[in-house]
Amino acid sequence: MNITLSVLLKPSFLQANKQFDLNVAVSLAIHDLLSSQKLDKLTIKWPNDIYVGNKKMGGILIENMLSGNYIGWSIIGVGLNVNQLDFENLNATSLRIEMKGKEQDNQNLIEKLAEYVEKRFLELKAGKADSQKKTYVESLFRFEEWHTYKVNGKPFAGQIIDVSPTGRLIVKTLKTVENYDFKEISYVI
Repeated sequence: MNITLSVLLKPSFLQANKQFDLNVAVSLAIHDLLSSQKLDKLTIKWPNDIYVGNKKMGGILIENMLSGNYIGWSIIGVGLNVNQLDFENLNATSLRIEMKGKEQDNQNLIEKLAEYVEKRFLELKAGKADSQKKTYVESLFRFEEWHTYKVNGKPFAGQIIDVSPTGRLIVKTLKTVENYDFKEISYVI
């Protein structure tokens, strides 16, 4: 019903301290795939989930194997809700739900996804990380909108304004600008 797959890449041109650039490229590839399906309210929820409105449609996990100061190999795990209609988690959706019940062709989607991953990977290899990051940031869930977030269980008002080169989320609060690592900040939905 859904797509779960792994892609093996060899980004040996990418320094280890730039590994978030690979996350950006793969997130954009999935965003590109779903954009081609004309989905409304499609965003990337930092750092690597795909959202339609306030509902999760998919996600990415990346495991990197380093070779000195560079990334030798990367295993990209992709999960994408495609034809599933019922979810125990009410904060989830699928492409079929968003396409008003039209059944989707998983094989065709996988082939298109491979093309988008290759395109974004080759852009990254060609030195286009800055333009990819700009597109990624502009595609973020809640980008430049004021919402409630939590840090250490305490809620606060914040506005996502950027992502650091190492992948830290940059949030403007009423008093300051803060940077957060994955799992340091949570969204209040």
